[in-house]
Amino acid sequence: MTSIMQAQSTENPIAEVLEGFGARRAAYDDVFFKFNLPEIGMALLVDVIVRRKHRRRQVELRACLYAKDGATVHTEHYPLSSLKRDDEGALVIANAWLGPGGSRGSVGPISWDLVFVPTGPLLDPQVTGNLRPFDLRLRSVPDVLISGNVSVEAHGYTFSHEPGTIGTLFGRRLPDRWYWVSANAFRAPGISLECMLLDSRVFGMPFTHARIGYFHLRTPSSTVTLLHPLTGQLHIAGDRTSFQVTARHRHDPPISVQCSAPETRYHHLGDRIYTTLLGTCEVDGLTIADGTAGLGHREPLRQAAR
Repeated sequence: MTSIMQAQSTENPIAEVLEGFGARRAAYDDVFFKFNLPEIGMALLVDVIVRRKHRRRQVELRACLYAKDGATVHTEHYPLSSLKRDDEGALVIANAWLGPGGSRGSVGPISWDLVFVPTGPLLDPQVTGNLRPFDLRLRSVPDVLISGNVSVEAHGYTFSHEPGTIGTLFGRRLPDRWYWVSANAFRAPGISLECMLLDSRVFGMPFTHARIGYFHLRTPSSTVTLLHPLTGQLHIAGDRTSFQVTARHRHDPPISVQCSAPETRYHHLGDRIYTTLLGTCEVDGLTIADGTAGLGHREPLRQAAR
């Protein structure tokens, strides 16, 4: 197999992320956007999730609001027939709209009206050909400037050009375990980091497993990308409150990233998935994202059963 670690310059990379969502018949299909508002210590993650498995065939619209005093998650469920496309190809579900140029909608007490401007390429880590041996495929635009307003109950916040990320995950099932890092609001400008390491079944068979992942670090002067284990090595040590990522692309020196967040900043989204958008991420010798990093962990089943 030949590996591809694509960072593609396309005319509209967000449209590439949204392409095929909901129509590819994947058992799990998730498109999301996220961003931080560091001046008020708040962050927002919005997902549209299609599930096609056994009797659980539905669309979920989920908004996760992270604040220093805790996180709140609001989810609404709809039948698959509720997911539509408008004349311009944007996704429409109930009163929510998501397209290449922005999004608007509401879930519970949270509402938003946003404009997206991509400032970087599409990131598309994959294996070539028509083979899809692993549980999930990931595509994202790590560098997006987001402007607009967010309202939480009676409080409204207007902002401009905050860094954010738009992505999608889809496949036959959720991997047994993963770590995820997504940060683009570092103290030094023009830097973004995307990383994921997961334990996947191979072709869905329960007794065949592989550890796969990717690492993408973009700075104003360089870009480092690797696909583990094919074009480099990626290791994660620790637990979700404090873990170290070590990435080595072929024969280059290793890159070390230290990530941390107290357990109180994580929120359980179900399915043994814990996330925060208020983590800390320090790239060794380069810069730090202090309280603005997205960190995620899916516990293995044995650990969760303890």
